[in-house]
Amino acid sequence: DAHHAFEKFARAGQVDITAAPFVARIDDWQLKGSNEDILPMQLIAREGPYAANLTLDNSVLVRHGIDGYSQKTAQGHASYYYSYPF
Repeated sequence: DAHHAFEKFARAGQVDITAAPFVARIDDWQLKGSNEDILPMQLIAREGPYAANLTLDNSVLVRHGIDGYSQKTAQGHASYYYSYPF
């Protein structure tokens, strides 16, 4: 058994994105919502001999830090972090 990973990066203008219904495309990879609520979402990707066709269902939002808030400096610089554990 082996683990294989692949990813793509793109700048604005290189990606085709539609807000409603949500669809994001980079080359032949696609992430699309199934309705106006975005989730569940379908991911379709292929790289060489490998392919993924996944459905990402709605789940509980996980907030990191204190209710999603993560302070970075004593001066108050901060950001919010959250995850969807599909």
